[in-house]
Amino acid sequence: MRSAKTLVFYPGANKVTACNFLTRSVFECSSEVIGLLASWDKWASAAEIARDHGWSRSELDAVIPQLLDFSALVTAGSQLAEQESQFSGQWNWGIPTALMHFCVQDSEFMTIELAEARQIERAGHTVQPDLVLRNSAAAIRLPDALDDNELLALMAQRRTNRTAAAATVTAKQLSDCLFAGMGITGETSNCVGALPLGMTPSGGARNPYEAYVVAPAVEGLEPGV
Repeated sequence: MRSAKTLVFYPGANKVTACNFLTRSVFECSSEVIGLLASWDKWASAAEIARDHGWSRSELDAVIPQLLDFSALVTAGSQLAEQESQFSGQWNWGIPTALMHFCVQDSEFMTIELAEARQIERAGHTVQPDLVLRNSAAAIRLPDALDDNELLALMAQRRTNRTAAAATVTAKQLSDCLFAGMGITGETSNCVGALPLGMTPSGGARNPYEAYVVAPAVEGLEPGV
């Protein structure tokens, strides 16, 4: 066994919270356990760790099952060991990015009622940040962004209204919307071959997109999906 290579730690009052972002396992641990994991960074048996780092076998036997359950320890040849190997060989964006990327995937669904209740509860004891932070130096007046800029003026009028009644959409308007989001404007290439260039940025032109048109009121189309 050895300690997991995808562990991050967060210090708190009288405790340290650990997270293995590959498995999304979160647990609390002591400084002694952190020391154990730090010393167990290479493949070794429990007997070797007890001999070389001053832990008794009884202490290790008590803590090892929990560390395995929390994926803080990895067993050689296990599925997690293979997953770690693939991660370390392919991930180049650093640990903070990996923590965000893997921990937000497939998150549990939260109802609107629960989300609002959490916002209300948090607002009751958390001071809201200032809308604007001003530099202590003298302010510099810039030209009004909306002067003589029809595009920005149009964008500034945009509002989201999810309760509006469905309005009739023309086939041309539907075409415009689909092209704005998914239109193919050209192509580039990499070591594999041709890749499409789209209306929206995509790292390596590899982001997959699918469009499903929900059309309750589009001219010329029967209502449907």
